[in-house]
Amino acid sequence: MIELIQYSAQTPSVHAEPLLIVPAWIMKYYILDLSPQRSLVRYLVEHGHTVLMISWKNPTAADCEVGLDDYVQCLREAYQAVGAIVPDRKVHTVGYCIGGTLLTMAAAAGLAADKPQLASVTLLASLVDFSEPGELSVFISPSQLQMLEAVMHRAGVLGSERMGAAFMLLRSRDLLWTPAVDTYIRGERMKIFRSEWF
Repeated sequence: MIELIQYSAQTPSVHAEPLLIVPAWIMKYYILDLSPQRSLVRYLVEHGHTVLMISWKNPTAADCEVGLDDYVQCLREAYQAVGAIVPDRKVHTVGYCIGGTLLTMAAAAGLAADKPQLASVTLLASLVDFSEPGELSVFISPSQLQMLEAVMHRAGVLGSERMGAAFMLLRSRDLLWTPAVDTYIRGERMKIFRSEWF
């Protein structure tokens, strides 16, 4: 279900404690390593850190029985592999988006008691309190969940077109309203996205 990618430090001296990054399932590790100028991973290895990152497998219909417990177990196995790669050292962890949610679950389920010793947990854009999910509440009403479960049951996975639509709605201000106001009310031409930002 995962590939564990190791990025070696690019400095003569190396920090003793490695860093494990647990990214989102969607866009996997790429969000943290898009370009040399904006790469968190590049910054860390240029400053003497050993970085390991999980890359999640793209699910297929054959994976329809895989559950959240399986993802948490994969994270724990990756964590133990980090301990084998860099033995006898504490491990720092960073979770991004759903990766942070999984990391929180794993830590609460005993990751901190596992070997190697857990040094720290840092969360980036991770939801851990679902009692106030913010914009996500649009997608998690009982009727929406029933519809999504039915779609996933038939197809075995949630298709990328549905995921893309959900992300567009989450960014509706940036993707829909601002361009509409700028173009039709203010009469301004749409700004061109420059590839260097991606």
